[in-house]
Amino acid sequence: MFSRVVCLLAAVEAFSVAAPIADPSLVHALAGSADGCEHVYLDCGSNIGVQVRKLYEPSMYPKARQVRDLFRRYFGEEDAARSARTCAFGWEPNPRLETRLRKTQAAYNALGWRAHFYTRTALSTFDGTAVLNAENAQTDRHAWASSITHATLSTMNETFTVATLNLASFLEKVIADRVMPSGLEIGKVVMKLDVEGEEYKIIPHLIETRALCVIDVIFIEWHARYVRQSSMNLPVVKAQLDAFLNRTTNPSCKTQVVNLDDESYGRARENPGLPVWTLSRTPYR
Repeated sequence: MFSRVVCLLAAVEAFSVAAPIADPSLVHALAGSADGCEHVYLDCGSNIGVQVRKLYEPSMYPKARQVRDLFRRYFGEEDAARSARTCAFGWEPNPRLETRLRKTQAAYNALGWRAHFYTRTALSTFDGTAVLNAENAQTDRHAWASSITHATLSTMNETFTVATLNLASFLEKVIADRVMPSGLEIGKVVMKLDVEGEEYKIIPHLIETRALCVIDVIFIEWHARYVRQSSMNLPVVKAQLDAFLNRTTNPSCKTQVVNLDDESYGRARENPGLPVWTLSRTPYR
């Protein structure tokens, strides 16, 4: 057990692609992995990593104005300084997308940008494992639909066993407790939540634990098709969210929910090649 923890810590410090996290105690081992990050972007449901690329390579995505404006508002202007002080953590359970994320991360890390993808790992309310239902996408669409919810779509014809990570615990133990760079106050935390139905479990759990309040702004893609027959449906969860974030009854919680569903550049043909920046080229203009 000790050797597993040591190995995981070494991987986190190097910001290499993480192995699946299946042992609850390993969440504690991740404490410190966001130390030195002034700002944090949490890409919950990374797919091919496009949203993280919009953060670090904004000029490659001219049509993604809404999310670029959001990043600019919370993280600062699109320049090298922002990339150096903003860390990105992404999660993607579908193993078919692991190689692309690994290459993207390696390119960013070579430039000193702290981008970290947890592959073969789904976000949920517990640490352990789950069955991932996924599309066997053989087209330019990559894998739009992969979910650990019980309800599946007819196009989901593959299953994988993946690790699950308690998102609330990660927020509390890694993000909220991060050590800021010397002389700086706590920075901003922005989250995209696109987890194919698991949001109907995650959001109530973030409310119950108050871990939601670690986040400054969150944008959520709701997948009503997964929970039509469930008691935890869209109106119920949205009502819980609105009630919790009421500034009159809960003034200490700073979290804002923004209406943003950015699916731009989701297809492979719409994306530039994998990031292989040189000193002669800049991603900012």
